[in-house]
Amino acid sequence: MELRNQKETESPANGRKAWGYSQSFLVAAELLILGFALEVIFRGTPVHSPHMPYNLIILILFLGIIAVLHFFFRKNSFVRWLSSIPCSISAISVYAALVLLLGFIPQDKPAGRIIEMLGFTHMKNSWPFLIIQVYLLLSLGLVILRRATPFTRKNAGFLLNHLGLFIALVAGGLGSGDMQRLSVELFENGNFKNMAYSGQHKILALPFSMKLLEFKLTEYSPKLAIANARTGDLVTTQGEVLPMIEKGMHTKYMHWKINVKDMMPYALYSDSLGYYPSKEPGNAAVAYIEATYELTGDSVMQRWFEGQSQIHQSSRFTVILHHQSGAEEIRIENCSQK
Repeated sequence: MELRNQKETESPANGRKAWGYSQSFLVAAELLILGFALEVIFRGTPVHSPHMPYNLIILILFLGIIAVLHFFFRKNSFVRWLSSIPCSISAISVYAALVLLLGFIPQDKPAGRIIEMLGFTHMKNSWPFLIIQVYLLLSLGLVILRRATPFTRKNAGFLLNHLGLFIALVAGGLGSGDMQRLSVELFENGNFKNMAYSGQHKILALPFSMKLLEFKLTEYSPKLAIANARTGDLVTTQGEVLPMIEKGMHTKYMHWKINVKDMMPYALYSDSLGYYPSKEPGNAAVAYIEATYELTGDSVMQRWFEGQSQIHQSSRFTVILHHQSGAEEIRIENCSQK
């Protein structure tokens, strides 16, 4: 691309100065405002990506428009501006800003009404993103054609770089409409299945069948943690690994001497039996622990500590350990699973 001062370039069509960076960013801002206005008009309804063959038809028409603008209106001041450096910079800058918002704002999750209505929760399918993407692709396509005619080996690197970006943006925009997220229920030693469920609870037939041959779940021992009794936050140092609990374990953690006298990976509690082993789904781990605060030597009463699972909350027998530096509690963290 030829580097020249666009503000000092005279347009051969009308003798006026070509638009520079200020006008280009003003156009990009106006397009952005137009996009947000359309979002408000349509009350934050996402723009659905076209499916095959409509996305292919749109692509052919869009490429045809770029070709017509280049070959028949290349001397027009507006078309020359579309393939200029200020236009390209304004388009890529606003597009990058929208991509950053897409990365920072959680997508497809409930948010404030204004945020949803402006399209920030479905940025990829919003009117501002669509309009700015078309603006960027139009400028990028005209830049590629301008440097490609006449073709020289000197421009090969430039063309490959910009053409790759053009293909990536077009494929990401028009190709997303044919992507589907489906779920298939498979059971070990079950039959082959080719039926899947979509997010709208529709049953779809797949062009292939699947069968689950083997499923393994590795479970690890629960971990011991010291938590602040007032805030509930874990008291840890940076990079510290929480120790795993095993029966008979003696360890020093933070300022505590821990002695695990008994431990059951899965247990239930009853008033008559106390804790007893039970491998029913959702049961929590329990450990009989003796803890001593080594700075004062105060011995803590030996008690059962219950972990937390999807069913049971670790509310039973929470022991708060008081000492001179504050209050802490011993907590059994969830089992790590892979």
